[in-house]
Amino acid sequence: SGFGVKVTIVHRSERLLRRMDLEMVRRLSTYLRKSGLEIMMNSPIRQIENNGPGYRLTVESKKGEVVVDVDSVLLAVGRKASFGEQDLQALGIEYDQRGIRVTSKMETSVSGIYAVGDATYPNYFLAHTAYHQGIVAVENIAGLQAHFDATAVPSCLFTDPELSSVGLSEEEAKEQGLENLKIGKFPFSANGKAATQGETEGAVKIISAGADEKVVGVHILGPHSSDLIQEGT
Repeated sequence: SGFGVKVTIVHRSERLLRRMDLEMVRRLSTYLRKSGLEIMMNSPIRQIENNGPGYRLTVESKKGEVVVDVDSVLLAVGRKASFGEQDLQALGIEYDQRGIRVTSKMETSVSGIYAVGDATYPNYFLAHTAYHQGIVAVENIAGLQAHFDATAVPSCLFTDPELSSVGLSEEEAKEQGLENLKIGKFPFSANGKAATQGETEGAVKIISAGADEKVVGVHILGPHSSDLIQEGT
């Protein structure tokens, strides 16, 4: 879209980016629409047909059946673990379609066999997570005691503006029934550096809980959020 291409996002569910904080996703959606992106929610695609040099999409929307003609289609409906040519069943390793089950030491159900990255469950599908898991696995193989802690795993979306998060979303914090829940927000529009750079879209959201007001979640929508989120981590 930034290069002048008309882009339409067609999404089958009622919200984008389920793992991100809902309020921040709504803010991002507003900016994306303002930039010219068209977003169709609750709109499953029923058919994709060749249409000359491009494609014709039949979409079921709130307004009924809609036809969308496009030059290209990028299909992004999720990922799943791939085990290559490994016969995990013959090795006795516990796994399912979601991935290989591992402990916090990154050890599989078979002692002495380790797994890291996208092939493991729980899934994170993040390069920096796989890298860290690799270090944990190798340290345990070397006889050290290392554990993978998923409490603070940062996640970044390289949209414009960027959206990054670490820890719990506001919805997750409420679902867990955390006591003394507090939400702090600060807009980029009130930040001098952002104003000087002409990048005032976005906000920072910090979630704390408990008697000691421990920070349990940080969400940043705005310029350089993929760098700033490390402070939250």
